[in-house]
Amino acid sequence: MKVLCKKRWHLVKDWMPHGGIGIEIGIARAHFSRVCLSLLNPDKLFLVDAWDKGPDTGFIGLRKDWIALQESRRREVYSSMRPDVKAGRVEIIQSLSADAAARFPDEYFDWVFVDADHSYEGCHADAVAYLPKLKSGGLMIFHDYVVREGYGVKQVVDELIEAGALDPVGVTDEKRKVTAMLRKP
Repeated sequence: MKVLCKKRWHLVKDWMPHGGIGIEIGIARAHFSRVCLSLLNPDKLFLVDAWDKGPDTGFIGLRKDWIALQESRRREVYSSMRPDVKAGRVEIIQSLSADAAARFPDEYFDWVFVDADHSYEGCHADAVAYLPKLKSGGLMIFHDYVVREGYGVKQVVDELIEAGALDPVGVTDEKRKVTAMLRKP
C-alpha cells in the first residue's frame, strides 16, 4: 500500500471525512478519540471498549492489577468526555466490540477505526461485525497493521483486500504502529 502520511494524527486531519458519524473500537484512554473530535468535528462519535477484559494470567495479583488499570482508564474516559456526551456528540459503549455492532443499522458509519483485540480472531470478528455497518465509500481504518507475535491485524487487512471487501487507500509511515486505511467499494 502506498504511504499517505507520517502519523495517524495526520491521517485524521488530511484523509478522514469531517462531520458525519464515526466509531472508534478499542479506545483505552481515548487520546485518539479526542484528536478525532477536535479535527473531524463529527456529528456523532461512538466509543467502544470493554475495559474489564484482559489477560487471564492465573496470578490473582496480576489480574487485579489489570482490572484496576482498566477501571482507571474507564473513569478517565467518562470524565474527559462528559461535556461531549452531555452535548450528544459522543456516546460511550462499554462492551466487547463485536457485540456492540448489533446496536447499529447497516450502512450507518462514515468511518470505523479498529484498535481493539489485535489477535487474528478478535480483529477478524471486529472487521466482520462492522463491515456491513460501514457506508459504501466509507473508511475502515486499522491501527497496528504490523507483523508482530500475537497480532493478526495485518493478516486480516490483507485478506479483506484480497477478497475485494475493502479497497486499499494507504498506510502511515510509522515505525512500530502502522495504521492502514481502506475504503468500502
